[in-house]
Amino acid sequence: MKKLIFTIIILISLSAAVFSQEASEADTSENPWKEIGQQGMKALKETGKFFKDAGIEIGSTVKESVKSAVASEKCYGEWVYKGKSTKTVISCNSDGTMLIEQKTGLETQYWKGVYTVALNTITFSVKESGTKTLFSSKSEQADENWLLLYTVQDDEVSMKIISSQIPADKDGTKFSKGIIFTKK
Repeated sequence: MKKLIFTIIILISLSAAVFSQEASEADTSENPWKEIGQQGMKALKETGKFFKDAGIEIGSTVKESVKSAVASEKCYGEWVYKGKSTKTVISCNSDGTMLIEQKTGLETQYWKGVYTVALNTITFSVKESGTKTLFSSKSEQADENWLLLYTVQDDEVSMKIISSQIPADKDGTKFSKGIIFTKK
């Protein structure tokens, strides 16, 4: 009986040693796979963060574009300021073209170009300027950028324009002080 118990103890010890060695070999062979798995998880997390950040950026860009589109729609149309003898007309067209005219009697001074709107600022890229009278006209190519700060009033039929680039009219009106235009 003692021999049987002794033999069982030895067999248990040997099997424990063999099992322990197999387990450590399995750990060694699993470590590279474990490391690869951890690297893959890290890469997936970083990719997810990248796409999340990109999505937020795209979302804010789209939101700003929508705001800009709504803001530009508010400035569409013909806006008129009547001074003592000069009438200034600003035309913001939905196709992105813009015209500013200052009419005094039979003479009209004008600036043509394209515009963009960002929040409450119109950037007017002047491409042509000139003068027209009843009998003659003179125009020249231009390459200027004018900034016009604008605020469409709550009634949406009047708009305040502030710009130091719009030339003073024949009456001496300076647009840098802020002038109220009325929608035609």
